[in-house]
Amino acid sequence: PPRVGAADRVDHDVGAAPPGELAHRRYDRLVVYGGFADSYYRNYPELWVLPLAEQPLRWIQVPPDTSPQHWPGDFAFAGAAMTPDGTRMVMFGGTRSLGTLEHAQTWELDLETLRWSMIPTAPEATPSGRMGHALLTDPSRGGVLMLPGQDHNSSAGERRRSWVYDADARTWHLLSTQSEEQVGYGGYAAARD
Repeated sequence: PPRVGAADRVDHDVGAAPPGELAHRRYDRLVVYGGFADSYYRNYPELWVLPLAEQPLRWIQVPPDTSPQHWPGDFAFAGAAMTPDGTRMVMFGGTRSLGTLEHAQTWELDLETLRWSMIPTAPEATPSGRMGHALLTDPSRGGVLMLPGQDHNSSAGERRRSWVYDADARTWHLLSTQSEEQVGYGGYAAARD
């Protein structure tokens, strides 16, 4: 999405609508949060929505609620996926501005109100902070699957573990402890079929 001041609402044409595989989504829109622009040291705490059913397609920036408990802040390299019921987006991990280390926060975005909530989780039952990981909607487990990513604060075994976020209980569960047989450290693309 284009860069603008946080208080602006911006509409931008982006061309033709994507193929029909996105038409089954409840809200039929693309939701994007965070990222960086000029350098790795300046992240943007911005929420953008692209309604896919409207023509022409236009990016819309959602004004922030700047209270710390209702807005994640300036994240980049976080992972995100929708809950199986399509009502919330779960976001985990990433880094903050100025190259700070990975964090282990879990956030949910209510897709009806477009309001964020930080989900409190017990440190011993939460994945270590990471970036370059992948989150995927996982209907068979009723939540979100997280594949490993880069974590400079933990052992190689911990970095390679996969986790499942239970969307109803709002808790994380370790999927497997077979760390050496799992995928690498992160930075990959993933999709569930």
